[in-house]
Amino acid sequence: MFRLIIFVSSVCFLALIHAAFRSLSLPSFVFLAILTSLLIRYLHRDRWSVLRTNKFTFVRKTYQYISIYRLAYLLDRVVAALPAPMDATHPHPDAAAALNGILSSPDCPDTFQRKETNIIQIESLVGCVCTLVHDVEATINGDGNYNSSKNHVSPLVLDIGAGKALFTRAVYETLRRKFPCVAFDRRHQFEGDLFYDPKEGEVDDQHEQPYTRLVGDVGRLSSSRTLDPLRSAKGGGVVAITKHLCGGATDNSLMALCRLPLSDYVGGACLAPCCHQKMRREQYCNVPYLQRHGFCQTHRGLRGDMHDND
Repeated sequence: MFRLIIFVSSVCFLALIHAAFRSLSLPSFVFLAILTSLLIRYLHRDRWSVLRTNKFTFVRKTYQYISIYRLAYLLDRVVAALPAPMDATHPHPDAAAALNGILSSPDCPDTFQRKETNIIQIESLVGCVCTLVHDVEATINGDGNYNSSKNHVSPLVLDIGAGKALFTRAVYETLRRKFPCVAFDRRHQFEGDLFYDPKEGEVDDQHEQPYTRLVGDVGRLSSSRTLDPLRSAKGGGVVAITKHLCGGATDNSLMALCRLPLSDYVGGACLAPCCHQKMRREQYCNVPYLQRHGFCQTHRGLRGDMHDND
């Protein structure tokens, strides 16, 4: 029905253009002009407002139920077409010991990250990151003979939105400090504000890879200040990780990682979003994909504002 209306309005519009160059009676021209304007106005208004704002509760509820079931159908159809997710719920064998060592420190921050559910999730994510780091290492070095190669490039782990950085520190310790890690977050550390970062002097610069705290905004990931600590791993050696980036920050990070200049650095990514359902439509990193599957459709409300159908 919608496509038919578009077709009819297009024909009328072409007829108006044709009439502008040919003699046509004034009544006929006015009729076509009014018909075209009405059709265009119909296309821009909320076609379901009669049901959605109906004075009868039964009609409004029926419309809501149908909309919900339609959304569920679209979700099921899209998920069925995706590849099966990898089962990565098993914790890394060394992650538990690393976390226990961090959390048992006397000057360790007392935060909600100590919760058992959070610890289980970190252990699982650490396993994914460690596997990814070794895969990236094999890819960028090629021959696999890491110890004897003079040109060996060590992957670098970049935690975006690290916060107090328990996840970053767990990765660093589980990898036995053999790979450099960068905890990137916008917050500055003040006196009395404890982080999970290694204390000054704890890292052996001669035998261990560095651990760096970098202050910056997630929205400016591609700034030169962010890229400076990553230059040693340029060419696909950076493993970007996130845990519980709020709202649209995960999608913003994805877009930054897939574009120049960061795309020249990143060789792998492991991102665990948070409250992803609260993000705004314009924050999604791939709106055309969602639109192709029936999501992110909009309508014009009663006051003329645009609203999402989902």
